[in-house]
Amino acid sequence: MASGVYVTENIDSIPRIKPNIKSSHVTQEGVATAIASIQSHFTTLDKMSDRVMRQAGIKGQPNNVYLGEIPWKADDSDWFKAHPNRSHRMRPIYSGEAVTLSKELIIPPPLENHRYEILVRQVEVGKRIRTVFCRNTKAYIPDEEEVIHAIFDIVSRSGTTGVLTFNEVEALAVRYNISLSAKPH
Repeated sequence: MASGVYVTENIDSIPRIKPNIKSSHVTQEGVATAIASIQSHFTTLDKMSDRVMRQAGIKGQPNNVYLGEIPWKADDSDWFKAHPNRSHRMRPIYSGEAVTLSKELIIPPPLENHRYEILVRQVEVGKRIRTVFCRNTKAYIPDEEEVIHAIFDIVSRSGTTGVLTFNEVEALAVRYNISLSAKPH
């Protein structure tokens, strides 16, 4: 008989369990303890992911959690440290990053005058959500919090057709600007 853990979640960090081995074999109790520890790790990550998704206003299941050092994660961290008054960012997509976003995501080659970029929402320091965005390179997109916030919300909203209009982004950005400027500083 054997025991083990089968993991279906895409998580880049699984805790290393050092069993307390006093003989040449691992006991059933030792295996059970190791499995319980790994399950506890995933439960903690699931609760954190659910909380971050709720804080971000995103409905649905979180797809991936990355705890390790990854170039795009370090880049986002550095950018948000350099821009402490921002919660949203639009940046180029890293090679291989698209496949980390969703197991269901299939990204076709971009149309002419389009490219894929990543929209990032920092929910709290060190906790960010990303989504992919195919942008028209002929359309100017100002790097302003309210504009990127509006684009993130529209792109991540369920039921979006994928086509953003200037009027839709502008209306939402204006609303965010008014609500942001109404808060005491």
